[in-house]
Amino acid sequence: MKKEIKTIVIDAGGRYGIHPSWKPFDGELEYYLFEPDIDEAKRLKEKYKYKKEVIVDNRALDDQSSFIELNILSNKAMSTSFRRSSKSEYFNGEKRSQTKIIEKRKVKAITLNDFCKNKTIKPDFLKLDVEGGEFRILKGSSKQLNNILGIRCEVNFDKTFENSPVFSRIHDMMLENDFFLLNLDYDGKGSFRNEFVNTNEKFGILRDCDAVWIKKYEKLFDKKIKNLDVRILKYAAFCINNNASDVAIEVLIKGINQYNINLKRLNKTNLYKFVDKAVHKLFYKLKWQPGQSLTKHKKVYFQIFGKKMLEIHKYNQSLTMNPD
Repeated sequence: MKKEIKTIVIDAGGRYGIHPSWKPFDGELEYYLFEPDIDEAKRLKEKYKYKKEVIVDNRALDDQSSFIELNILSNKAMSTSFRRSSKSEYFNGEKRSQTKIIEKRKVKAITLNDFCKNKTIKPDFLKLDVEGGEFRILKGSSKQLNNILGIRCEVNFDKTFENSPVFSRIHDMMLENDFFLLNLDYDGKGSFRNEFVNTNEKFGILRDCDAVWIKKYEKLFDKKIKNLDVRILKYAAFCINNNASDVAIEVLIKGINQYNINLKRLNKTNLYKFVDKAVHKLFYKLKWQPGQSLTKHKKVYFQIFGKKMLEIHKYNQSLTMNPD
């Protein structure tokens, strides 16, 4: 079980390090950071030299294993192998200077299919933020999309990058591969055009955001797949970290009630402990909201974990729930 319990994440566009949505996760982890800017890759290797679970790769992911030309921009976080559209509404004013190309580099690229074959791994989750190349990476991941449970991907709603597909085409690909759209990480605050806005309301132009997809339930609960208990815990953890606690609870209950899954054998793993702690914190946070029931929380918790939920003073006295 040691190998299967690890949550394997592929992060394409790993500049600055582990994505915020993964930072709370303290389960067993194998996190691959792809960063083709050699200077940033070197910095990341130094940053994570004591974290064996984080592996930095200075190649790009693409739809072919070859070479690509990387445009290093004055704002290095916006560096890309694609040409930005000069007509984009977004790149006006001060931001235009950030898109100036200061250097061109030829960098190695590999498909996710080839990478996983070479490493003999099956990733659980993808995070893609590569300034226009997301669709090409997904094309090069075709053999992995069956076992991948969730994908967080930057998407564009207009033609920000020349010859780069927009959201609708990526969404079609996801539907064809048995994923559904979980949410758009967008709070109504778009690219503002001037100062005449109320910052407490929606404003601006929605140019891009992160979209999150997860595997459809009928594929998640495929009985042909081994370690279904591990699979639903990973799925639940991803949902919790991506603003979908209701989906996480639903999947856990569905797995236990309809598929006779018992999580007890996993109770010593960090993955189990992470989900256990996250569900505790969720119910503790919800208990003061109208319409919530502590009795129901305890019943649902017992259904999932087969033990009593910590509540009131026991929760606050727990070093696991309240370590500080």
